[in-house]
Amino acid sequence: SRAPRELTPPHPSQDDGEGVAFLKMVQPVLDKHCIRCHGLGNPAAPPATAKLNLIPTPGHDWPSSYLALMRHTRTIGNKPSTHGLEKNISRPYDYYAHGSSLLRILEEKHPGLRLPPEDMQRIVNWLDVNAQCYGTFDYNRKEYYTVNADAEKRLRALVAKRFGADLAAQPLCALVNGARPAESRVLLAPLTPLEGGWGQIAAGAWHTRRDDSFRNFEKAVNDLFTYPVASYRGTCNYMRGDNNCICGSCWVLREVKRQADETPRPVAKR
Repeated sequence: SRAPRELTPPHPSQDDGEGVAFLKMVQPVLDKHCIRCHGLGNPAAPPATAKLNLIPTPGHDWPSSYLALMRHTRTIGNKPSTHGLEKNISRPYDYYAHGSSLLRILEEKHPGLRLPPEDMQRIVNWLDVNAQCYGTFDYNRKEYYTVNADAEKRLRALVAKRFGADLAAQPLCALVNGARPAESRVLLAPLTPLEGGWGQIAAGAWHTRRDDSFRNFEKAVNDLFTYPVASYRGTCNYMRGDNNCICGSCWVLREVKRQADETPRPVAKR
């Protein structure tokens, strides 16, 4: 038998209180280890790798990188690619990380890939919570950001000046992670591992997060994104402003207000 272990805190990618979400937990691992061949067209990679693109697409739909990996998962419930594949009688290890072919593919078809334990654990955790795409049912998910076009031009100019035109011309979602800007590839790939970076870009690399240039890049990344307004009581909260409801549930707010207006107020005793 094995002695019980102390519970460990959740991974920092979950520290925003919105649960396990693909773009926050898994996409940084893909950006670090995978998109160079699966998306950016590494000429040294086998031609077949180009068929699998793990660079996500922004918007309100399923991220393309999420859909690409879902084919290699074993989940339950209404999921793209795997819906209806549940067995009438399930057995241990049928689903989640044990039942998924993704971990086997990483090991068998990528013999030179050595994922650090913390990166592998992020993938396992994601699989074990049924390969969630979004960590919340909120209508105003952080993943529903919009990109400021002028801010994008400024960021690309910074990248071109410090790291060259080739990197600056890459797809925006290969450079930044709007759902988790702090783990954007353009920030971590040139940063030394001693500071929590990936150490993948030598020319122009940063040796400390206190470098003024790094801080300028951080600001440029954060300036890119505009996020939805905060939700309110499970609704989109747009009815409370100048916009129209987008969730279809704002009747809840109207009902709350109606009940409050009709509730008799206690009369103060003299």
